[in-house]
Amino acid sequence: MKLDKLILVNWGALRSQEYPMGNMTLLTGPTGSGKSTMLDALQTVMTAVYQNIFSYNPGQDETTQGARNGKTKRTLWSYVVGAEDNLFARPNGAHGYIAAVFKPSEGEEGREFTALVAASARVDGAGERRQAVSEKLALLIIDGVALQLGDLTSIEIDGGMAVVAVEKIEHHLSGKYRGVTNFRDSKREYLCQLYGRFRGQKTVSFAEAESAARAWSQSIAHKPIGSVDDLVKHQILELDTTQLSQRIGQISKLMRQVNELRKEGERLSDNVKRLDKLGKAVGDTARAHQSASQSQLLVSSLALREDQRQLEAATSAIEGLQALIDEETDSADKLEQDRNAKNRSLTQIHAQMMGIPAAEQKTRIQHQIEQCDGKIKAVFNALQHNASTAQQLDTAARSVAGMQIPPEQKEIADAARQVVLALAAAGTLDIATHLRSINELARAEEVDVLKSLMLVNDFEGVDAALVKLHGALAGTEKSFVSALHTQIAQLRAGEHEALRREKDTASRKANLAEGGADYPPHIRHALKEFRSELGAARAQVLCDLVEPVSADWQAAIEGYLGGARFNLVVDQAWEGKAIDFVRQKRLRANVIQGSFCLKNLKVERTASDSIIHELSTEHPIAHAYLHDQFGQVVKVADTEALRHTSRGLTKDGKGSGSRTMFTADTDMLVFGQEAKRLAKQRAEQEHAQAEQELTQIRVQLRELQGALALMGQLQCPSFAAIADLESLARQLDAARQDLSRLDLTQVSKLEDEAQALSIEITALEARKTACSKNIGGHEKAIQGHQAAITRLHFGMGGKQSRVDADTERLRDLCIVNGSLSFTAVTDEVAAWVNDSTYSQSQASNNVGKQTALSWQLYGDARNALGEYHAHARIDERFETAQGDDLRDGDFTPLYAMMVTLQERTRAQLTRQKDIGLIKNLEQLRTAESSFNDVFTKQFCYEIRNAVDTGVRTLKTLNTELDKLKFGTDKFRIDWSEWIPEFKAYYDFFCATSEMADTQEASSSLFADPVLSADNCVVRDRLVQLLLSDDEDKAVKELQRVADYRNYRRYEIYKESDTGSHVRLSEWGTGSGGQLETPAYIIHAAVVTNRLKRFEKGNSLHLLVNDESFAKMDEGRARDVLKFLRDNLGMQLICAMPTKHAGAIKPEFSREWSFSRTVADGNGEVGFVSESDERELRSDKLRELWELRRAQVREQAQINFEAAEQAVA
Repeated sequence: MKLDKLILVNWGALRSQEYPMGNMTLLTGPTGSGKSTMLDALQTVMTAVYQNIFSYNPGQDETTQGARNGKTKRTLWSYVVGAEDNLFARPNGAHGYIAAVFKPSEGEEGREFTALVAASARVDGAGERRQAVSEKLALLIIDGVALQLGDLTSIEIDGGMAVVAVEKIEHHLSGKYRGVTNFRDSKREYLCQLYGRFRGQKTVSFAEAESAARAWSQSIAHKPIGSVDDLVKHQILELDTTQLSQRIGQISKLMRQVNELRKEGERLSDNVKRLDKLGKAVGDTARAHQSASQSQLLVSSLALREDQRQLEAATSAIEGLQALIDEETDSADKLEQDRNAKNRSLTQIHAQMMGIPAAEQKTRIQHQIEQCDGKIKAVFNALQHNASTAQQLDTAARSVAGMQIPPEQKEIADAARQVVLALAAAGTLDIATHLRSINELARAEEVDVLKSLMLVNDFEGVDAALVKLHGALAGTEKSFVSALHTQIAQLRAGEHEALRREKDTASRKANLAEGGADYPPHIRHALKEFRSELGAARAQVLCDLVEPVSADWQAAIEGYLGGARFNLVVDQAWEGKAIDFVRQKRLRANVIQGSFCLKNLKVERTASDSIIHELSTEHPIAHAYLHDQFGQVVKVADTEALRHTSRGLTKDGKGSGSRTMFTADTDMLVFGQEAKRLAKQRAEQEHAQAEQELTQIRVQLRELQGALALMGQLQCPSFAAIADLESLARQLDAARQDLSRLDLTQVSKLEDEAQALSIEITALEARKTACSKNIGGHEKAIQGHQAAITRLHFGMGGKQSRVDADTERLRDLCIVNGSLSFTAVTDEVAAWVNDSTYSQSQASNNVGKQTALSWQLYGDARNALGEYHAHARIDERFETAQGDDLRDGDFTPLYAMMVTLQERTRAQLTRQKDIGLIKNLEQLRTAESSFNDVFTKQFCYEIRNAVDTGVRTLKTLNTELDKLKFGTDKFRIDWSEWIPEFKAYYDFFCATSEMADTQEASSSLFADPVLSADNCVVRDRLVQLLLSDDEDKAVKELQRVADYRNYRRYEIYKESDTGSHVRLSEWGTGSGGQLETPAYIIHAAVVTNRLKRFEKGNSLHLLVNDESFAKMDEGRARDVLKFLRDNLGMQLICAMPTKHAGAIKPEFSREWSFSRTVADGNGEVGFVSESDERELRSDKLRELWELRRAQVREQAQINFEAAEQAVA
């Protein structure tokens, strides 16, 4: 196909007319006259001004399409409005057309067609900022028609030209012709069908059309030839720099993303280490203060306990002294009895001495009286003991009667009522009066028979009443003591259950205080086991990783998920070990298949109305699990919709699944911080209630145990001896009367015996005096102990207050720190006190030691906090005010700050370690996979493929060149020599491409040991470039590396029929005019290859040159023109200044001569480009030029001879 004519309407400053083209057409004229404007019009048709293909005015180095030395940038729209600098030939806008009529070449089959570019534009802006802007673009092909100017314009009445509007052109032409195809602004389709028409086909691929259009466009411009190597690199081999820059930018972005994620991972790891250090320092600080507070309570408790011990010792000493007094009293009584016996013997002796005849009878009577006295004394002693016992029984009964017994202790209350009834029955007995009477009678020197007999009458019925009272109090069945035993056993069981509840609620409260959710007990146990023995698995509970988007659906969703909320999430590498651990420890826990969920995650499969959209999580495994398991559960409006939904959920908690419907209820919400806050409040309240209940039970236990201790000592009194008292009293009275009736006479011979008895009596009296003295000493010692007891009682109040104050301080710590159990810490102190684990001095020293340690650790915590803040981002820092490090001050105010800091540290650890690091790792894996894929499968593969493709291109071109012969010469391109630097890159790209083909997708380019040492060096060099801070320099270097044309050193050989084999780089200078001829030959080969010139079928035979043959001498120019015309059969359009055209005009058949002409009425531009068409007669032009050459040679000969004669 060849160009028959070009029709221009409103194109630059050229006249709107038809421009016929010959087989060899020459465009001449001075610079700026319009030659390039016409070529740009033709290029517009051939490229559809497709980005990176067209290049307006290429002969004037405007290939970058930028501003040209301050002049207006040439665009399709600027041509339509006739822009010239800042002036416009059509300032009010215009419709412009370029029509190229193509006809089959000689010997080709096919139909003619017209390619039409229609464009409308306007001038926008004001002043110097005016510019041409687009309005409408239409690309058309009209098959079987050679359009004429009249198809696009018409003559108005006033002689002016009317142009068909672009938006009407399709309708306008379709009314005349049948084969009109309007591609509108679809440039790709237009190019595919245009170059398809050239090939005699309907269409070709865009790759073929693009390649042909680009080669044709690039062949227009004359480009200076620097060297053979540059010629091949820059004028034969093509490089899409835009796509290359985009690819480099993409890879650099991915590499930086990988690097940033690695840095972020390292930063998070370092942050986690600092947070661990901070958390340990803060925890140690808090524990040191807790230990100091416990030790302080231990000190005060030990001081109180010491006073209690001394009080018990004093009380015990008094009891011992009282026993000694009783022993001394008994001894004194015995001595008194001995003295009385001696006195009686002395009396008898005196009676014998006085010669009493009835001495024997008196002795018998006195013996009888002594026996009665002894027995009566024994009765009085028994009565005294039983009276005391009865008084204790009465006191105990009255104490029971006065007790306030809780209604729930019904058995004790019933027993107490029986005691009250028994006490009422014995209420008439005045035990205290009876005890006083017995004591008076017992202390009397002689038995008062009358009072003794009266006492016998007073004790009538006492035994029966006291037995009943004792039975009600301490009997074996249904007594107050048995009720106490029963109630104490119940309270013991209640204490055990209350202690279990306290420990359970304390564990819940501690877990919530540490940032966890309100897990079921078996999950708390499982989590404790994991963290204790399998910490590296980093076990977490799913509910801790999920936040509700809104509260409206939370209850229903949590009810639907049920126990799945408490599934464990572990690191992917530990999932197998985790489930083995669950089996080994017999734990009731499920482990999520994290890696499986991530591998099968398809977010697009999640329904748009899924309940998952009401939940939020940053944890990749939690995110994948929720989408995988519950992504198909959808929100439905009501029960009716639920009936027809396989997996659905209503807002009020009705669900469906497994072809069943059910209610999805839960009493406990665990998703989100608000649920944790409420759960923490509930746990604190429940723990406080449990502690209060435990305290109440223990108080009741102490009271009941005290009562039991009192009741356990009660004995049942017996006054059976009162009956013997009456008989003995009457016997004593009769003996006394018998004794009084005896007549005794003194006997003198017993004087010696009486004297001896008197001495013995005196000795007994001395011993009795010693006993009295001992009793006095013991009583004085008792007074000393009683004084000590009084003193201890006085001081114990203050010590108890200190214990209470220290206890309250410990309670305050437990209130501040929810993870502490007040019961547990106080029980621990109580155990230390009871076990005597520490002495008071040790405890006191520990207070000082732990207090000093608290301040020391507080300093470490401040340093750790400062170190963390120095490296943490602003949103990761803690807003915690630091207290003054007073060292000797009260640490308690700082304790709350440490607890708060500890909670926030745990939260940050969860966020950065359990979520941030895992998310970073997943993102890093994804980014590395993307980078590996893009870098190896695209960048490396594309460069390697481009190098190989470049070789194939040159091989194909050599095939074309082998068909072309310039005289006796042929040209061949050689590329066998590698550039060493780039050969190393090529080897690396080959290695990485092979890795991509043979390795799994998960293998990392930057961690894989398969690469050789040399390839690793290249890899590291590329990484440095991709991460370089000097991006511009790095991009330029990467572009140099990615430019496949740099990988080889190129040479062109000229081979002639004579057998010569010459390297053009060593032929003359290797540049300039000597290279113009092979350059044109090779360029022609490139274009004809792209246009499929030598393939079967039709092809485009058109070549266009701007500023052609500028450095080529006349002979070479003519030879090249003949070669293009005769050998290749190409239609040629050449543009050049008039002064350079004369010598080669004979080779052309048509000439268009352009010139600027001053013209009025051309808008703001004062000229038009006129064109003069000439038919050239080649034979006449050759004759004229031969004559001119002969004249020039003759004149040169004359000038030379004249110069020689002048020298001679």
